[in-house]
Amino acid sequence: MAAKILIADDNQAMREAIIRFVEAEGYTALAARNGREALALALEKQPDLVLLDVTMPDIDGFEVCRRLKNDPRTALIPITMLTVLDSPDHRRYGIEAGADDFLTKPFDERLLRARIQSQLRTKRLTDQLERTESVIVALALAVEAKDMYTEGHLWRLAHYGEQLAIAAGLRRRSQPRGMAGRVVARHRQNRCGGRHFAKAGAVDAGGVCAGQATS
Repeated sequence: MAAKILIADDNQAMREAIIRFVEAEGYTALAARNGREALALALEKQPDLVLLDVTMPDIDGFEVCRRLKNDPRTALIPITMLTVLDSPDHRRYGIEAGADDFLTKPFDERLLRARIQSQLRTKRLTDQLERTESVIVALALAVEAKDMYTEGHLWRLAHYGEQLAIAAGLRRRSQPRGMAGRVVARHRQNRCGGRHFAKAGAVDAGGVCAGQATS
């Protein structure tokens, strides 16, 4: 299946030129005319790469990048910022927003091709790690569930770790990040038998699902 590349640029001529190039390279192009369309398409289509213009009228590229990187559903999608100003400030703003790469317009096609290939290679490796992680998580939960004494062990460890982090004054994230966090998230999902385990009140401080009695 061809990789999907989202091109977000309010300049129609530039947007269409990049779309033609992307499709000629054998990729599937998704087009957004502004920041709001870029956010909506990224969530709906889950592209493999986002080519994001910095200067757009409603929501600029920096804010779009920041929102995508802060959303667990899109955080791992590589983002290349497109800018006409190759200034240190633009690069700093982009790095702070979470951008993975930068290209200065107008750009050489050979450089654009190389950057796209590099970012898509990174995305493929990330996806492979995610699939491997899912297998490891499934095996860990299966082993844990076989023993009544170890059942809930992952949750207890995560809960204690979370309490230590809070006591140390670390900022709490809205969603678990990294392998350990996702192991616990899937463990909560397994115990509660529902997809949206992160809903407020779904799991209490002892790891018991709301509405369930302890055994």
